[in-house]
Amino acid sequence: MPIINTETRFISLKSLVSHAATMLLLTTGFSAHSAPTQSCAQQAVTLQVLGSGGPELNDDRVSSSYLIWHKNKARILIDAGPGSSVNFGASGADFTDVQAVLLTHLHVDHSADLPAYVKGSYFTQRNEEITVYGPSANALMPSTSDYLASLMGNEGAFAYLSDYTDASSQADYHIKAQNIPLTPIKFVVVVGKAGDHPQPEDLRAFESNGYQGINYHQGVWHMPLVADETGLCFLVVDRGGDGDNCDEEGYPDDQRIMIVRQPNQVNQSV
Repeated sequence: MPIINTETRFISLKSLVSHAATMLLLTTGFSAHSAPTQSCAQQAVTLQVLGSGGPELNDDRVSSSYLIWHKNKARILIDAGPGSSVNFGASGADFTDVQAVLLTHLHVDHSADLPAYVKGSYFTQRNEEITVYGPSANALMPSTSDYLASLMGNEGAFAYLSDYTDASSQADYHIKAQNIPLTPIKFVVVVGKAGDHPQPEDLRAFESNGYQGINYHQGVWHMPLVADETGLCFLVVDRGGDGDNCDEEGYPDDQRIMIVRQPNQVNQSV
């Protein structure tokens, strides 16, 4: 079974806590990968805060929104809180360059300016499709596709923008939604210390509660995620660019890994 070293992710796993159980990893072997480390600066990637406020009227801040720039072009818009479209324009970004919109959730302070971006795009040269990625429906909130339709569908609040959501229209471009389901199925994350080769005694396993995202620090070895059930899909955001992303090392096929759950224990770090 392979273990992978991805040296291009930058959020530490040291704060990852197993809330449900400590996982004891019993192994006599493993397998693994490693790639050249590239910083965000080396890859010409920057993150710009357009807004960091909440829903309050008196916090003197634009609501939540962020831009990911790559090689001096705004490529990904993360959230579209109220007022963020103004700061988008002030940043010098061009909506023509944006390749995707990611909505972390559909609260007003994270999504209300979406129609403003679409209307504003009328005054740009955009002619490429764009996808809005966001959550599936739950007991309280609609799905991202239903949210988009309620705003800019044929019978939406801003139906005059419906050409953008109607794929059969003659609009310069179309916008569509992609619902990302959050399935509360537990899965296991197995990691090893950064280094030339992961030693069996240094491997650790954590059980997610099914509602968590996982970020690997550069150099951390890791296995593919292990799900409790078949048919579980993971949304993976990986680095782009040339070259290999990771290297793989192998252990003998006759060596096996056993993961044993120990309830009521919490492991605080890798």
